[in-house]
Amino acid sequence: MYCPLRSTAAAAAEENKMARMSRAESNSNLCHIPEEILIQILVRLSVKSLLRFRSVCKSWYSLIIDPAFIQAHLKTSSQSTHIILSYKSELTRIDRYSIRYDDESFHQYFEPQLPSHILKQSLTMYGSCNGLVCLSNEETIRLWNPALRKLKTLPNSLIIDPNLDYLRTYLAHLAFGFLPGVNDYKVVRILCLRDDIYKPLPYKSQFLTEVYSLSTDSWKRIDVAPAYDFIGNRPAIVNGAAYWVAVKRTDEGNCCLLVRFDLGDEVFDEVMLPDGARHYSPYGPDLWDEVLPGARHFYPVLGESLCFFRYYRFALNERCDIWTKECGKLGSWTKQFTVNFHDTPYNLFGLRKSGELLQINRKKDLVSYNFETQRAKDLGIHSFLWNLSAYFYVESLIQLDGAECLFPLDSEL
Repeated sequence: MYCPLRSTAAAAAEENKMARMSRAESNSNLCHIPEEILIQILVRLSVKSLLRFRSVCKSWYSLIIDPAFIQAHLKTSSQSTHIILSYKSELTRIDRYSIRYDDESFHQYFEPQLPSHILKQSLTMYGSCNGLVCLSNEETIRLWNPALRKLKTLPNSLIIDPNLDYLRTYLAHLAFGFLPGVNDYKVVRILCLRDDIYKPLPYKSQFLTEVYSLSTDSWKRIDVAPAYDFIGNRPAIVNGAAYWVAVKRTDEGNCCLLVRFDLGDEVFDEVMLPDGARHYSPYGPDLWDEVLPGARHFYPVLGESLCFFRYYRFALNERCDIWTKECGKLGSWTKQFTVNFHDTPYNLFGLRKSGELLQINRKKDLVSYNFETQRAKDLGIHSFLWNLSAYFYVESLIQLDGAECLFPLDSEL
């Protein structure tokens, strides 16, 4: 007896079988692409595509997770930088993250997600390097690969006393960077143990320092700690070293300088600032300093350099002097610009590929400042609070051993 339903089911089963055979044959053909050509193709793809292609065949899977391929992919990805943003949404009042193209459009590349219980901890970004982002609420530090959706919590600190009230006792300074010579990522934490957080500078303080190594997954205490008053919380990371603007107190008075911490040698030293920027007084005119990396706009051939910004405010007169210095050289600083900001910046984040300065203004808007026109372009990002932060970002396949997988990697495939 003829049964239409059985006939239809049999036809569907046969169709599925043929489709599986077709895919298997297609995958088999793909797996026979010469490896040299295959690598040249795959290194140009996004992390999302590569995660999908791991299931094509065993040889592709082995190739994509190979450390040599991961480094080759990172080198190619580094030619197309993005910007990762962290800000508090005015609508929901919760932290949001967004990765944007570093071009004229500033369109969103993708919006990475963190679980709600992590977002409630009010994490701050402390750096981005080779696709890894450092997040912390100062007590707990995490490393995050947004592209892989992996989050690693670092071991407990060696220098934090659990019996003390952290927020009332400590002032933390963090830096996160990469050492290419040993292929290791490090986090340095400098704690200022304060006797009274409500007293203005100077106050009695004791500094403690520790360094975390991703390769050993452990902290190491550094015996020599800096005896400076740090200005601001955001260091510049250039060529395996962290730079903070700080004040050194001497018998001759207060001296403003850069404190440098070498992530490889794990030692502190000093970098003198331009002659006109060394004096510091907390009771003088309204001024602040910032040091930023990424000044290839000024040194396209020589390499990485530091940018130092000294902002002055005398009554109705506002200006900002911008100096640059090539890293690793003993030469002096070079003054590049003196600009008058029409919209006073609240915080500076870095120099974009175009040479424009990424900053947040007093209205909590993210803007891109053009030095030639001396005008700022609104980028359409507004933060509810002053916690907007931005770092340059390159997506990567860099693994975090022992990390938590936040969401299934195939949830959007």
